[in-house]
Amino acid sequence: MRKRRFILVMLLVAAVLLSACGTGVPGIVDEGASHFAQGKDEEDYGKWGLDKDDLDKLIKKYSGSYQGTSGTPMSPSQYDDIKNNSQDDPQPAVSSDIGSIEQLTELMLQEYRKLSETVVFMPVNGFDPDIPHNLNDIAREIKRRDPIAGTGVEAWTWWIDPATGEYTVRINYSFETDELRRMRAETEKKCDEAAQQIYKPNLSEYELVLAVNDFLCASVYYPSQEPYAPVTHTAYGALVDGCAVCDGYSCAAKAILDRLGVQCDFVVGVCTNGGGHAWNLVNIEGDWYQLDITWNDCISGYDFFLVTDDYMKGSRTWNYAVYPATPSIGYREKNGP
Repeated sequence: MRKRRFILVMLLVAAVLLSACGTGVPGIVDEGASHFAQGKDEEDYGKWGLDKDDLDKLIKKYSGSYQGTSGTPMSPSQYDDIKNNSQDDPQPAVSSDIGSIEQLTELMLQEYRKLSETVVFMPVNGFDPDIPHNLNDIAREIKRRDPIAGTGVEAWTWWIDPATGEYTVRINYSFETDELRRMRAETEKKCDEAAQQIYKPNLSEYELVLAVNDFLCASVYYPSQEPYAPVTHTAYGALVDGCAVCDGYSCAAKAILDRLGVQCDFVVGVCTNGGGHAWNLVNIEGDWYQLDITWNDCISGYDFFLVTDDYMKGSRTWNYAVYPATPSIGYREKNGP
């Protein structure tokens, strides 16, 4: 009898744990699940509305990890090295005529995907690039379009030919080219596997987003110590290593939701303490809603699940003109949990 009572208690404990941090979709297994809760240092910040003190703790612990892409002017000697090396390159960079920021964004995205190290372009039709401002905007925009190709880039350097006005941009990656190519391929595979396991014909957009949120919360942990390794800023870190910071979570979420046919955006901004942060916007039933899976994971709750712009403004700011706006009422407030 005592043995039966012990087994019953253990089954009840297991059920509670699964309901608290499971995916809600059976069969989802990720290598990162074995690391779940390591280093995450979770706290009970409360559900459905954090008080100011708890929100301040959350901001202090889990912001400032977003890794933007920096850029610096190239020295004449650096440019000469690139020019000399290109003579021995069997596929040297070919100059492209670029007449708008959109064309430049598309060019950089293509070169990111090819893992090119040098990009050369000539502004035409009155286009006057604002370097490095344009390049920082482009780095953000590329992640919005391709969250896997958009990661792994550490910095740029650039040179403007004083005689012709031609631009040369050097891309510095965080990893060796062959390693990054392997990481991207493995990330694509993991995203495909996750999407295939989550997808069911009868799931609504809301249920798909919920499943992705819960999947990442169950299989990824936030590293406990800085400095954060470059891989934690990638979807690879989230999906393969099971360890990521905000942009790793957000890139993984977008990559999976893209495969599930749910519109998802990658957002960057600044928290009230000045720390950079990344999260997502998702489109459900024609309306956009804010989604911060990183913070949902760190509080083991849903305080940042399908909420409004006004709610998010309590902890951060972002370029409101760049991203779609949400309704004035959150999805769960309007439709119930």
